This record gives sequence, C-alpha cells and structure tokens, in this order.
Amino acid sequence: MHLTFPTQTHLISASEDGMIALFHTHKWSVLWTFKGHTSHMNAVAVHPTSKVALSVGQDKMLWMWDTMRGKGKGATKLSKEGEGVRWDMTGRRFIVIAGKSIDIYTIVGLFMNFSSVDNHMFHILV
Repeated sequence: MHLTFPTQTHLISASEDGMIALFHTHKWSVLWTFKGHTSHMNAVAVHPTSKVALSVGQDKMLWMWDTMRGKGKGATKLSKEGEGVRWDMTGRRFIVIAGKSIDIYTIVGLFMNFSSVDNHMFHILV
C-alpha cells in the first residue's frame, strides 16, 4: 500500500488490488475511488496542483486520474513495469522509473506528451 498527502486536507492511498482512494482528512471520508490497474499498483504521484494524479503498476500501465472529478483521464501501455512515478516541482515534467531506467516526460501546453511511449497524447487541465 502507498500513502501520500497531496494537501493538508487530503490523503491518497494506492493498494495492491489496483484501487486508489482519495480521502478528506477532516472526517476521513472517501471522496473518490479509482480503478484501472488490473494488478498490483507500484506507485502514485499527485500533480503539484492536486488536480490530477499518475499511477504505475505491474500491469505495465501508466494511468492519469482526475482527482477533482473522480475519474480516469486516460492510460497508456509502458514497455516495461513502472516501479515509480514522480512529478517535478513545476508540474511540467514527470518521470517513470522502470528497472535501471528513468524515462522523463514533458507537459506541452494543455497536453501531456507521451512521445517516448508510443506517441500517445492525453488532455490535462492543470
């Protein structure tokens, strides 16, 4: 299980069954649950704006989650299992860690360019 506090009032948990839950810490109520991964989730990272999150798992998928609306924004297949994912402080780039490699991705305008992962584009509102 992975836990992260993207803000002082919210907690995100990522579990081994591929489920992500977003909690409000004031009453510890569940705001949203996300399901997309088909197996163990390895890591989750929340964008600096807290509006979206990324996750990677054993299913070799990279998912983007809309934390404001509680739904998946898109997914792309990675060439290998992502073991970690992290945003930079500006929210314009993120990395996916897989084995001994680190892939760097850049946000271009309102689009996230997965050019090194099969040329997929996802719309992102940040």
